Amino acid sequence: MQSLLLSLVPLVVFWIVEAYAPLHVALIIAMLFGVGESAYSYWRHGAVDRLTMISTLLVLVTGALSLIFHSGVLFKLKPAIFEVLFAAMLLGSYAVGRPMLVALAKQQIGEIPPSRVGYFGGVTLRMGINFLIHAGITVYAALRLSTGAWLFVKGVISYGMLGLQVAGEILYIRYILRPRWQSRDETESAPPHPEPRAR
Repeated sequence: MQSLLLSLVPLVVFWIVEAYAPLHVALIIAMLFGVGESAYSYWRHGAVDRLTMISTLLVLVTGALSLIFHSGVLFKLKPAIFEVLFAAMLLGSYAVGRPMLVALAKQQIGEIPPSRVGYFGGVTLRMGINFLIHAGITVYAALRLSTGAWLFVKGVISYGMLGLQVAGEILYIRYILRPRWQSRDETESAPPHPEPRAR
């Protein structure tokens, strides 16, 4: 989550500076903040995580292309490209039968019951679709809407969609899956019935 929040900083800086300075100035300053994103991550954690590295690289590449072609649209497409790449990782891992969130859950909490594996696989699929949908909305905003509206789509709507999914997952677990899991766990933990004695 922190990486996603940090990735917003260069975009907010671009929006603010572009309102008062030429496009090339806004792009250069945003690119510097993109590098600062990775520098802060390294200073704070002693390493730069993969998502931050990808985000910084996209800021530099799209910023450089925007400078070359004198258009801010390419820079505005950076969030959509990032989301498409992330969605591809999620959906690709699901397609090959190794859902990313299953692997992450095992890293955090160790082995998980088979009944939960299917759930985390489903979350991987749903989150991948969520990112793809928002990437499409972001592309439309970058091409058709103002810079302020584009930033609103990237910030507020992005986290709003993610929040709705999280809320939906919580309700799904609480009212549908948890009773099933409890019933299944009780069945699996119940002692076996003794075999009838042969007469």
